[in-house]
Amino acid sequence: MNIWQKLKKTPFMAAWFCAVTSSLLAAPFSNLSFEAASKQAAQTGKIVLVDFYTTWCGPCKLLDKTTWTDAAVIQLLEQKTVALRIDAEKEAALSKHYKIEAYPSVLLIKPDGTEIDRLVGYKEPKAFIEDFNAALGGKDSISRAKDKLMAAGTNDPSARMQFGVALAQKGKDAEALTEFLWCFDHGLEAGPAFTGVRLSFLLMDGHQKFGRPLPTSPAGAGNPAR
Repeated sequence: MNIWQKLKKTPFMAAWFCAVTSSLLAAPFSNLSFEAASKQAAQTGKIVLVDFYTTWCGPCKLLDKTTWTDAAVIQLLEQKTVALRIDAEKEAALSKHYKIEAYPSVLLIKPDGTEIDRLVGYKEPKAFIEDFNAALGGKDSISRAKDKLMAAGTNDPSARMQFGVALAQKGKDAEALTEFLWCFDHGLEAGPAFTGVRLSFLLMDGHQKFGRPLPTSPAGAGNPAR
């Protein structure tokens, strides 16, 4: 055990270390209510960023540890957003209003409450900055997933599944189901490596989103991604 590890175990240093870590995490975030943050964003020409999290969410904790403490991310949020961290289980009404179904969900919102985009799941700092800037530049998560699909080819089941996930996260259930069905019915044509994904993640995503197992239906399932 080195000297720094020993110091962190003393009560005073442990308290100091926790305080510094908390202050770093709090740096880009405000304690304002959502309504007050929206008002401040309107006055300052910024947007509202809301990190919807839960206390039990592992990817949320990783986001706290790596992304929200990154200097470049902090600078970006301070320049362009009024940033909030909201416990989705405590702020159930706001979570329901924005249809939060997965954690973490980071929403970019105009001062009038209109959603610009949502970044769902853990993103390391570089990926977060790229997606954030793309969203503010007019390319939302569906457009980004569509670009990746076009680059990979419309017969790439992994890219089509991610496109389906992006559609589902935006509430475009019918279009998402089309993509999931295509992946289920045709994914194995790309190779046996998709077998595990097809029988686990794809079925789980479909069941959680649509409340039932994915049906295998040739009708409409073979439509190319639009």
